[in-house]
Amino acid sequence: MRIEPTRKAIPRTPADSAESAPRAGAGDESSFDWGALVSHVVHPAKVAMVEAIAWFEEPLSPSQLERIFIGSGWSVQLITYHAKSLLSWGALEVAEERQVRGVIERAYYFPAREAHRDHDLRS
Repeated sequence: MRIEPTRKAIPRTPADSAESAPRAGAGDESSFDWGALVSHVVHPAKVAMVEAIAWFEEPLSPSQLERIFIGSGWSVQLITYHAKSLLSWGALEVAEERQVRGVIERAYYFPAREAHRDHDLRS
């Protein structure tokens, strides 16, 4: 039995939508559906981490997040990996560091709004 690989295409939105109109010079009848792309490339752990930190409104460490996500199957290592990724993107920052059993545990929170004032599209 031979299994044929499938290529799942990222959905495209109708070109007649003002929000999804193609960029000038794109030469494509439809524009790219960024929402569909994000759901394919952003790991659910990243989304869950951001939502948990926003919900609790306080810095959380990967070990705290692991306890919050009990039953998800996400290890502290996986959560730490994704926290570092969010840190490198500027979505999170190290808010606290504390010594726990000989290891430095970092708690992450959102960067101060003033730090991203230049990137705010509304100003």
